[in-house]
Amino acid sequence: MSQGEVVAVEAPRASLLPVFLIVLVDVFGMTLVIPLLAIYAETLGATPLQATLLVSVFAVCMLLSGPLIGWASDHYGRKPLLLISQIGTFIGFVVMARASSLWMLYLARIIDGATAGNLTIAQAYIADNTPPERRAKAFGLIGIAFGAGFFIGP
Repeated sequence: MSQGEVVAVEAPRASLLPVFLIVLVDVFGMTLVIPLLAIYAETLGATPLQATLLVSVFAVCMLLSGPLIGWASDHYGRKPLLLISQIGTFIGFVVMARASSLWMLYLARIIDGATAGNLTIAQAYIADNTPPERRAKAFGLIGIAFGAGFFIGP
């Protein structure tokens, strides 16, 4: 190499496998839980309205926490928030599995809903770490994870 010669160094590609798996597990868990939630709630003595509200509680918590999770991922990074979101989903599922009363089932859905930001953060991670010429392929991969989760879950 002569003096003044410029060498192009390709930036390391971000691995999309962890993001793919996060989206797959998130959608898989959601589609697995929703059909069984009403049945599970009724075994704990819930009325049909109370069982239906479990889905609404998750959605409301997700709606309220979404902007906070987005802000936090902008300030603290996508990876830590993806990890926190996965841990929250895990804790929510563990509390749901151990629920012996209806309030515990609501608590599980609140925890899961309050930390549910996986899909949005995964998309932001891809947008941040994928070159424009590979971005469509990366988003397509996330679409495959989403579809596979919907297919496998039920």
